[in-house]
Amino acid sequence: MSAPSAVVGSQVSAVLKLSNITNLYGLQVECKVDPALLGGAGHTEGNIFTGANSFVVDSGYQTDGKWAVAGSLLNPAPAFSGNGTAFSLNYKVLNAGHTTVECTVLGVDANGSLLPISVVNSVFDSTPATAATATATSVPPTATTAPPTTTPLPTLTPTVAATLTPIPGSITGVVQYEKHPDQTGIAITIFSGGAQVAQGQSTADGSFQFSNVPAGQYTLQFSAQGYLTASSTVDVQAGQGASVQVTLMAGDIDNNGVIDLADASLIGANYRVQVPPAPAQADLDHDGFVNLVDLVLVGKNFGKKIQ
Repeated sequence: MSAPSAVVGSQVSAVLKLSNITNLYGLQVECKVDPALLGGAGHTEGNIFTGANSFVVDSGYQTDGKWAVAGSLLNPAPAFSGNGTAFSLNYKVLNAGHTTVECTVLGVDANGSLLPISVVNSVFDSTPATAATATATSVPPTATTAPPTTTPLPTLTPTVAATLTPIPGSITGVVQYEKHPDQTGIAITIFSGGAQVAQGQSTADGSFQFSNVPAGQYTLQFSAQGYLTASSTVDVQAGQGASVQVTLMAGDIDNNGVIDLADASLIGANYRVQVPPAPAQADLDHDGFVNLVDLVLVGKNFGKKIQ
C-alpha cells in the first residue's frame, strides 16, 4: 500500500483485512514502522474480533516502531470463516517521510493449529495507510498418531486402609493435556467413600496403572496446573480391571474451578513473555512462552467449569 502525503499531526491506520479465511479462532499481528515518522495511537476493532465476542491483547506501540495485537474469540462464539477485518492499528504522523509498514500475521483454529496466511505489506508516504491484506486458504487437518510406547507401565499400589484385604483388581487408563505432546506429571488421586486411598502420576504418553485394588466403586480425580480438574467414577470387580480415558480442559490458570476473564487477563498480562518470568501455569501448551495458542485455549473453553 502507498499514498502521497499527509499533514504532520494527523492520524492514519493500517487495517488488517482477511480474505477467504477458514475456521479462524485466534489471530496475532505484529507491525513495524519507522518510529521517527509514525507513533502509535491505539487500535480499533474490526468485525471479526469485537468487544462482544472476543478478548484482545494489545502490547502497545514500542519505541522501536513495533506493535503487536492479538485476539481470541470466546466460547460460545463460533470460528470465523470468510472475509473480514481483524484490527486497525492507528498511527499519528510525526514527520513527513517514507516508511514501510511490515506486518507478520499468525492465525490459529480453535485447537491452536496454525492456519496458512500470506501477508501483502505496504509503504507509507505520510498519508493515510491503506489496508494490509492477508489471505488464507483452508488446509484439511492431518491426524497424527503418537508412536506406541515400549516403556513398561508403572505399578502404583493404592495406600488402602490396613483393614482392607487387597483383591486382585486394577484401574488403568490414559489422561492427557488438551494441547501438549508430553503428558507426564498429571496428578491422579483415587477416592473411596470420600477418603483418599491412592495417588500417582501419568507417564509421558498419559498412561497410568493401579494394581491390587480391592473390589468396589472409586472416584478418580485428575489435576494439573492451568487445567480444570476432571473426575471419573469406576467400579472395580474382583479379579477384573477398570479403564478410564480423560482429557483435561485447558485454561483454569488461577485454579478457581472456572475458565473466566481472570484467566484471559493473566494471559494478557504475560503475553509473549518467556517462562519464567511468566508463570508456568499460563503456558498451557508448555512451549516455554505465553502466546497465541495459550490465549485461544482460554478463549475456546471460556465459561467452562468443574462439573
